[in-house]
Amino acid sequence: MKIKGGNGFNKRLVSISCIFLIFIALLDIVTVTADDPFNTPVYVNPSDQIVSPEDSFTVSVYCDPDQPIKSFEFKLSFDSSLVEADSVSEGDIFDGYSTFFNSGTIDNDAGTIIDIYGLILGSGNVIGSGSFAEISFTAKDSSGTSSINIYDVGVTNETAYVTITTTNGSVQIDGVAPEITDNSPSQGTTGDSFTFSVSVTDNIDTAGNLLVYVDWSHGSSSGNNSMSNVGGDNFEKTVTLDQNSVSDLTYTIYAEDSYGNGHATSSSSVSVSDNDAPGISSITATPDTQEVGYSVSISADVIDNIGVNDVYLHITYPDSSSENTSITANVAGDTYYLDQVYNQYGTHSYFFWADDGSSNAFTSATNTFEIGDFSPPTISDVQIATSSPLDTDPTLGWVNITCHVVDNVVVNSVYLKISNPDGSWNNISMNPAGSDDYYVNSSTAFSDFGNFSYFIWADDNDLNAESSSSADFSMPPNYDVNMDGLQNILDLIAVSNHYDETGDAGWIREDVDNNGIIQIYDFVLISNNYGEVWWV
Repeated sequence: MKIKGGNGFNKRLVSISCIFLIFIALLDIVTVTADDPFNTPVYVNPSDQIVSPEDSFTVSVYCDPDQPIKSFEFKLSFDSSLVEADSVSEGDIFDGYSTFFNSGTIDNDAGTIIDIYGLILGSGNVIGSGSFAEISFTAKDSSGTSSINIYDVGVTNETAYVTITTTNGSVQIDGVAPEITDNSPSQGTTGDSFTFSVSVTDNIDTAGNLLVYVDWSHGSSSGNNSMSNVGGDNFEKTVTLDQNSVSDLTYTIYAEDSYGNGHATSSSSVSVSDNDAPGISSITATPDTQEVGYSVSISADVIDNIGVNDVYLHITYPDSSSENTSITANVAGDTYYLDQVYNQYGTHSYFFWADDGSSNAFTSATNTFEIGDFSPPTISDVQIATSSPLDTDPTLGWVNITCHVVDNVVVNSVYLKISNPDGSWNNISMNPAGSDDYYVNSSTAFSDFGNFSYFIWADDNDLNAESSSSADFSMPPNYDVNMDGLQNILDLIAVSNHYDETGDAGWIREDVDNNGIIQIYDFVLISNNYGEVWWV
């Protein structure tokens, strides 16, 4: 018990025996119940509360007087299997007065606290609300609800007991974790969304007061994520699975109520399958326009989130035939390829097909390349040979021009193109002479004297044409015996040096008229053109 001073009252030490005598005298005064119309409520506050096992908590015995009061007394009981009383302290209803307070006797085995009472010493009373006493408890490590009952409650005014009503309280010890029902799917797919779905219920808390987490791992992806209440007792969390893993998704669900009671499920696993087809990119035909009979390299980059199984190249030829070739073994890094020679003229179309071994396949867009003859023939080794001596008489003189002409497919035609001294042109078809060789042996093409030029022209069956470089050739008239471009005394001397000699027609240039005899008429032919210059 204790004495409390206040309201100007001088505190003094009073012996325990005197206090006891005063209190006994007061009890004698209030043994008669007042006959009054009032009703004073006395109740446990809070009336109910929820705590966790081993938590400490406090209840008050509270009073709302409907008339002035001066003293109180009560006893209290509780469930000793669920809670344990720790202490009783004086409340605040008589603050400002000197008081006498007895904290009672705690019996935690019986679950009682008896003989709790208090009063104002000397004159004075209160009409305001307040607590008679504060009782501290500790919850035991069990779940359940303990009533907090007040009994043998008495409240007095200055002279007698007043009419009261009492209201008990309770405390619930919540040591029960939420219950979790897992409704998550049993399968997932790589790189796609996966939604964890659970139903969580608690013996006390509503869903809005629960904390729910999912701790998950798949491949290189993982998380410990809060799940959202999506209505009722249902919680969900959507995550994205690792694109590159078909290992199982593993996870646990943890739920906790507002009193710290938590529960985790055992680890669960979800099988994850690959539903992503390979990707095909960087499709190239090199070159995309190629000569017939030459190689084209067709390639593409093929990648898959798990692994490429097969790669095929499908080619449709200009004649509508097609070929489907496995190129799985032709790979460098991620690039698959086929190098192949093509012999059909025209447009070739192609596409790639790939799968990953999990029934996921992808077909690329169709591309094209062209095969044809785009190169003209090649002309080389152009040579000229002439009769000796040169002679404008087509029965005696000749000119032979040869060349070498090749084509990647076939040579169509070869012509000798001659520019004559008068500016006209001759086109002479050249004759084949063995493999890739052509010639013109003409006794008439160069029968006029003067300066000629010529070149070789050739084409193939696809009208690809080529010309050689131009070459010059000069045919001297017979009267220019020494072929220096001038008719002068030197030509006459050359004839005189062979005067009266004979031979076959056209045997030497000094036989100007080609009659087989060097005679005066040869001089005449020279003199007829004496002093002329023909080589311009």
